[in-house]
Amino acid sequence: MTVAKLTEQAGRRTGERAQGLDVVVIQDTTEISVNVTDAGRAGFGPIGRGGASRGVLAHVDLCVDKSGTVLGLVDAKVWTRTGGKRVSNRHGRSFTEKESHRWLATCETAKTRLSCARSITMVSDAESDIYELFAGKPEGVELVVRSSKPRRLVGGEMLSQKLNNMPSCGMIERSIPAAPGRKERRAQLQLRYAQVVIKRPDQLGAHTAAEIAVSAVDVREVDAPEGILPVHWLIMTSYETETLQKAAETIDLYRGRFLIEQLFRTLKTAEFNIEALELSDPQAFIAFTGLALLASTTILQLVKARDGNSGQHLSLSFEADDKPVLMVLSHKLEGKTEKRKTHIRQTTLPSQRGSWLGSEDGTATMENPAL
Repeated sequence: MTVAKLTEQAGRRTGERAQGLDVVVIQDTTEISVNVTDAGRAGFGPIGRGGASRGVLAHVDLCVDKSGTVLGLVDAKVWTRTGGKRVSNRHGRSFTEKESHRWLATCETAKTRLSCARSITMVSDAESDIYELFAGKPEGVELVVRSSKPRRLVGGEMLSQKLNNMPSCGMIERSIPAAPGRKERRAQLQLRYAQVVIKRPDQLGAHTAAEIAVSAVDVREVDAPEGILPVHWLIMTSYETETLQKAAETIDLYRGRFLIEQLFRTLKTAEFNIEALELSDPQAFIAFTGLALLASTTILQLVKARDGNSGQHLSLSFEADDKPVLMVLSHKLEGKTEKRKTHIRQTTLPSQRGSWLGSEDGTATMENPAL
């Protein structure tokens, strides 16, 4: 049993569920520390800032549909680094040899495994801000990426400077998800957006496209609560963003990536608490992490389905043979109050109403005709 085989099967099933749908694939990487004495000697590689800790890394691709249903994993890779240093001769290696290649490889895997979907949008955070991702993305796969690096435009101007010099294009109101030390809140967000052409970074060779055309959306929170760091995001996307509506949809797509943070919390600190696992064999730990990721995805599906009544089918999370057991457990474990009842019928699970991002103003998210 390997993680690759487990996730290949999971990705195939997710692809079947995605048939004919507009889907969003949220990709991210998490570091998992190990609770093992002398983890380096046991074979666990460096993680964390400066490689001071030891453990494994998991890169996960989570697929959701327009209604907010978590369809499942597209792919997941779990590995431990080799060698004593986290980065070694980074500029002397080809792009395919670098860990950062995983962001583009995921797009290629998603295109293959979700080939029956009507559209595919990849959403990722600042770590995925690499020029090669936009330059090499597969045809038919669109990108929404939070930018974290200074980008020079064709003509010499910096992207951040161009957006800073623009007048506001309008305001939207959105919920900002909770995070450690921060409660969920409503925020007034000021938007600036533009179509731009980014110049290839000097360190990249001529084998990479000399320039790429993207849309850039700058998001700034106005009147943030005292003591709260205001939101400031710069989003780059392969979609054309020429109106306030389309810019808002881009922001809503990015906001949806917080689902994968819920998945990682389930894996690392909530139900599985995998970082407390005392398992000293790296390969066994990697295999267990793959299994726990699949189970964490099922838990996330159930959490997202526990309210509302949209008729989510049991087969999304369980095998057909599981149904009799589920019915018995449902009646045995549910609470007495209406809120604590499971409301599981013969073939369906409850599911949240509304869009996958929960926008209250109706302008959200997946209504872009281009999707």
